[in-house]
Amino acid sequence: MDLIFFNHALLLLIITVAIVIDWRTTKIPNLLTFPAAICGIILNFLTGGWHGALMSAFAWLLGAVLTVILGNLPIRSGSSGGIGMGDAKLLAAVGAFLGPKSAIMAVFYFCIFFGLQSCLVLATKVPWKQVGTMISTAIFDGDISGVKLDTSKLSEQRKTPIPISFAILLATTVTIVFREETLHLAGLS
Repeated sequence: MDLIFFNHALLLLIITVAIVIDWRTTKIPNLLTFPAAICGIILNFLTGGWHGALMSAFAWLLGAVLTVILGNLPIRSGSSGGIGMGDAKLLAAVGAFLGPKSAIMAVFYFCIFFGLQSCLVLATKVPWKQVGTMISTAIFDGDISGVKLDTSKLSEQRKTPIPISFAILLATTVTIVFREETLHLAGLS
């Protein structure tokens, strides 16, 4: 079996395990993320020697730093939400398996999939019937002051963490499958 294929398959398996744990507990344990990072560094040592191991360790650090920075940007208005440290450590482990360039790509794709997942979750909480009533009232009557929206489900969802390990799996898969195309598009190939 090709070692790079094994590397990718093991990484996707680890993320799948993280998904199961994350959906059940909304936490990704260190007992999974740190051994995963060590496995990534060892596999890169086997394929690239000490240089591969050092690049893998650097990619782990890069993935962690990028994720923590993005997770702590002051762009959310609630007191909860954002990226948890387990998610950051899982993305760092992805970097340890895939290397620095791919770590950056995985974080980029993660941002896209996390945004889409957040929009989908929130879209299920929008009172669409009330929104439709408000729109039709605005179009036909012009006065929407009498129409109220029940935003309690939206407010409650903002306080509930969203397990985002599935977004990490999608980002990692896209990074693996479209690595060369992404590098070419970014002008890095």
